[in-house]
Amino acid sequence: MNTKRIVIKIGSSSLAKRDGGIAHERIIHYSRAIGELHQRGYEIILISSGAVAAGFQKIGYRTRPTTTAKKQAAAAVGQGLLMEAYEKAFLQQSIAVAQLLLTRSTFSHEEQYNNAYQTLAELLRRRVIPIINENDSIAIEELTFGDNDWLSSLVAGLLNADQLLLLTDVDGVYNAHPSQPDAKRIEHLNVITDSFINEMDDKRSSLGTGGMKSKLEAAKRAQSLGINTFIGRAESEEELIRAVNGNGKGTYVERQPNTWTKNRQWVGLHSEIEGRIMIDDGAKDAMLYRGKSLLAVGIKKVEASFEKGAIIAVYDRDGLLVGKGRSALSSNELGTANETSIVCIHRDHWVSHQKGRMIDESNKTTSDRL
Repeated sequence: MNTKRIVIKIGSSSLAKRDGGIAHERIIHYSRAIGELHQRGYEIILISSGAVAAGFQKIGYRTRPTTTAKKQAAAAVGQGLLMEAYEKAFLQQSIAVAQLLLTRSTFSHEEQYNNAYQTLAELLRRRVIPIINENDSIAIEELTFGDNDWLSSLVAGLLNADQLLLLTDVDGVYNAHPSQPDAKRIEHLNVITDSFINEMDDKRSSLGTGGMKSKLEAAKRAQSLGINTFIGRAESEEELIRAVNGNGKGTYVERQPNTWTKNRQWVGLHSEIEGRIMIDDGAKDAMLYRGKSLLAVGIKKVEASFEKGAIIAVYDRDGLLVGKGRSALSSNELGTANETSIVCIHRDHWVSHQKGRMIDESNKTTSDRL
């Protein structure tokens, strides 16, 4: 039986005291629960928020800061405190942990993306639990990234995880605000629509930056990448094991049938466009519906200057986006290719675009674009 790989995300509201600082007893509870899964042979990746909440008192702020500079300063202090608390808690179970600080740019730069994968894969092989947080001390846009919810779905996709657990202080997704007397918890979600996400109450706690809306957006991304997601509460060993086994106190979002490969994820979701080409109807049909690579004979126009290996956008005669992929030739080589059978974009480095979504044609899995 293959080892089950699980990404667990814990938010600030579950780790910090109401007035700031680390709630050490909660970290101990979570570490014991995660340690139990680890001892059972699971591969665990922990996404932990809480650096800003842990550090703002130490730096002399009376309440959680709101300006970027103060958030970054609080995170710089709090990140060390947070890791120290985790190290002490997991040491009681003889489990080694490692810290990784990521930003959104980690995923958009291919070399960093691959390095992050290799580092995480090696830590898992050595039975070390990676503890990941956003690098809040140098990030700007990422400080409002959704309390690591979105990051957790990207990490789960990168590692081809079996399950994503978004742990929170609310026991799942409700059809109305949980405070309402007629509110009912939704046990299973097969489809997450944009309208359903927008209807969710997006109130945030005073310690965190995420809400239920951000969790549903993360679950939708994980779902499209073939990953089952649990949104709910699981603080003890028993609750966490029940959540993993499918009978936890929360909401389960069922995965779509297949997964994107790591390389196709980067091309389809994270890469930046460096050029564009126009293709004819025959090439469009071959790439969208017959699983073919793009040949030089199908290219009608090359725009912008780019090197071999660049990610380029592919358009049809009407100017509609067909998809994007890694060019096997430079723009100059594409423009002068005499042999019509030359492969310009190989099938393994191509992601189609249909109705606002990137489609991995190798297994028909879809995902919204970033």
